[in-house]
Amino acid sequence: MHLERIEAVRYGELAGEALEGLGPRLNVVLGRNEAGKSSFTSLVRHILYGFPRGRTVERQYLPPTGDQRVGRLVFADGGQRWTVERVEGAHGGEAVVHGPQGEEPADAFLESLTRGVSAGTFAAVFGFSLEQLSDPKSLDDIGSRLYATAAGLGADPNGVLTALRAEADELWAPRARTRVLQNLNSELRELRERRRKVEDGAERYRADRELRAEVAAELESLDRDVTAARRDEDRLAALLGEARRLAERAREVEEAEVEHRLAAEALRRDAGAAEVDEPLLERAEAIEALGARCELFRSEVEQMRRDAERLRALDAQARRTLDDLGDGWSLEKALAVRLDLDLEDRVEAAEGRLAEARRHRDESERRAAEAEAEGDEAAAEARRRSRAVGVADDGGAPDEVGVRLQAVDRLLALGGGTADRSAHRVPAVASFLIAAALAAAGLAVDDRWLVIAAALPAALAAGLLLWPLIVRPGPSKETAALLRLLGVDDVPAPGALLGLKNRLEECRRLWTSAEQLGRAADARRRAADEAAAAFEGARETWSAWLLERGLATASNQPESVRRVLARLRELRDATAARRELEAQVTRRRTLAEAFVAGARALGAAGVQAGDEVFDEAWHGVRSLQGRLAAAREQLARRRRIEAEAELAEERARADAAQAARTAASLRAVLVDGGFEESAAVAELEAAAAGAERRARELEAARDELLERRATLDGRLQRGAEESRSAELRLAEAGLAERVRDGLEAYAVAAVAARLLGSSLATYEAERQPQVIRRAEEIFGRLTGRRYSRLATPLGRFEPSVAAGDGAAKPPERLSRATAEQLFLALRLSYIEHLAGAHQALPVLMDDVLVNFDDERRAAAVDVISEFAAGRQVVFFTCHQATADAFSDASGDHTVLTLQR
Repeated sequence: MHLERIEAVRYGELAGEALEGLGPRLNVVLGRNEAGKSSFTSLVRHILYGFPRGRTVERQYLPPTGDQRVGRLVFADGGQRWTVERVEGAHGGEAVVHGPQGEEPADAFLESLTRGVSAGTFAAVFGFSLEQLSDPKSLDDIGSRLYATAAGLGADPNGVLTALRAEADELWAPRARTRVLQNLNSELRELRERRRKVEDGAERYRADRELRAEVAAELESLDRDVTAARRDEDRLAALLGEARRLAERAREVEEAEVEHRLAAEALRRDAGAAEVDEPLLERAEAIEALGARCELFRSEVEQMRRDAERLRALDAQARRTLDDLGDGWSLEKALAVRLDLDLEDRVEAAEGRLAEARRHRDESERRAAEAEAEGDEAAAEARRRSRAVGVADDGGAPDEVGVRLQAVDRLLALGGGTADRSAHRVPAVASFLIAAALAAAGLAVDDRWLVIAAALPAALAAGLLLWPLIVRPGPSKETAALLRLLGVDDVPAPGALLGLKNRLEECRRLWTSAEQLGRAADARRRAADEAAAAFEGARETWSAWLLERGLATASNQPESVRRVLARLRELRDATAARRELEAQVTRRRTLAEAFVAGARALGAAGVQAGDEVFDEAWHGVRSLQGRLAAAREQLARRRRIEAEAELAEERARADAAQAARTAASLRAVLVDGGFEESAAVAELEAAAAGAERRARELEAARDELLERRATLDGRLQRGAEESRSAELRLAEAGLAERVRDGLEAYAVAAVAARLLGSSLATYEAERQPQVIRRAEEIFGRLTGRRYSRLATPLGRFEPSVAAGDGAAKPPERLSRATAEQLFLALRLSYIEHLAGAHQALPVLMDDVLVNFDDERRAAAVDVISEFAAGRQVVFFTCHQATADAFSDASGDHTVLTLQR
């Protein structure tokens, strides 16, 4: 089973889009940015584990329309399909699963598909992006599974080691500047440098140049040796892997050969023990002929008994039908009634006309009631609005509203409303500003006349501000009359007049609407009365038609008429069926008696004279057939066992031949490795281990020479040492004594820390779990063997890597690309060793090779392609070069393109 299709019905910016045609192995999905790669990756997890709620700290991918999120996954297994669909809702949304047999329990299917993999583990390991790959915290929830923490110790060895190193670091630490021994050593070095400044400077520079040339020559030779050692290591490792596989295959084939030979012997014994009734098989033809007639005999007897029961049932049914028709009906009268073929159609047509008239009457009454209610509601709203503007809600309200509306229009035409008292504010403010400017200028230049002149515009500003408060003009006579008509004392402001006009116009519109709705309600009431009269006429016509044909009932309802017609037809059908059943019973009894006579002549057990032995005759013949079937089954079983024995012997011979071929292949592999044909695999293992050890030793020596060359280059760049004055030997001797005292204390703590650290390193190297070892192998391939060791400390998951015998580095000290390669190796190893994970659970990677250079990207492509041979991988990328790299590395893969 594998994931074949991812469908986003409504998910983020995706709507009705699907990624289909996914293969069971490696799938490369190429699409530009914003094409939906990250959306499809998250959608798979949300369908399997549920949609996140609003408080979840992750991107929600909500549809822009505000609808619920909906997604669907299709899994294929040969020709069968399983569809998993989830709609957003409570508790992550409800999932529905449709299989080949229809709908299946969703919880059981999803639990089987995701067993052993939580939602967090899936997000961190099975469906991850570049951001998650480079985040070391994304592996926190699986760290405890990557390494077992319990080692059976009474104290934490890492804590002890930390304390010892801290004690030693107080005295001395590499590259430190403020420790006790560093300070003393620095002072001692300065004293010695001062003493040897002149004579040592020139001599050391010449010695460094000569030593640099020697190191360069030695490094060139060592590079050739390392290359040769690596080739030898890779060749022997490949031969060792093939030899181990062939040896394991040879052992399995030998065990299978022994099992097949033992099985063949047991089958031969079982075939000899099977007994067959030969005399019974000789009479098989006669027994089969009798058995064929036996089944027909039983069927006829059972049908004869059922026919007799039906005769009695038909008689009872006729009596019940007559009772149901009521008084005045007899069988002869019912059979004498003439039933036309179209009588039911006429009844149905009449019923339809009645139903249509009733429906038209009810619909007309409903419309009339609705129109009356709508008119009443409109009139009530008009009265309410009229009261709100001070108009009485009697019959003259519409006219009064019109008069008041004309009064408001006249007031607006006369420039109604109070005068704008703010018109004087602008010149008043301007005058005040002029006065302030003149006063400020007079004070600035000490001119008294300018200050006096500022009083004039100041007085003008005060007069303009006080004028509206002193002078209050009254309304004209026409305005006063209009105000009395409106029922107000003061002239409203223009805004208030406009508001009053809008409310009066709304009242006039509501009164007009109420009048129109009242006329419409009267028209609908007249139509409802006409529909009621039409219904009464149709009902009278229907009753007259029933009376004319003699089908009138107490209610004259079409249902009662159809019931009478149905009962009359039942009586006629039952009478005809009774005559036919009587003839069938006579015929079947004759056939049954003939069969009993034939069975008695054949000598079947239990068959006696008389017609009460029908069942005994059938059982006797069936018993004889059962014995015949048992004899045939025994014969078939013996032949089947003999065939299985021959097949087991053939498989044993094939296993022997396969074992011989495997042994020959193993000898050929040993010969290719330079060993004798009689050599054992252990010799090849020892040679491979030696080649690996030699390669590591050469690489360590080369690294050491590289460091020496770098040191010499730095010293040569600085040139000759500075000239300084000589220092007193007495001061040098004092400092040397203090250094010796510090070294003695440091040695105790450092040696203890070194011994404990070496023990922990040995434990970590030899006792790493299989997951870490596999990750170490993958990481070595991804980095071109630059880093060959991967470990995690005892008691916690803190991975560190090292190159050869170099110092270990945590992920934080690696480059971003190398750290991503480490985290990719850990994820792939974890998936390979995850016990119980369903094989159909896909691995989705979203452009995780962006930061790899060409060499490491090619190595990563090879690793992912090999990994996809055992589990489906969907690799999303927006880089054509990455897609081309997968095409070059693996021909057996699927390439899809996102067109969005």
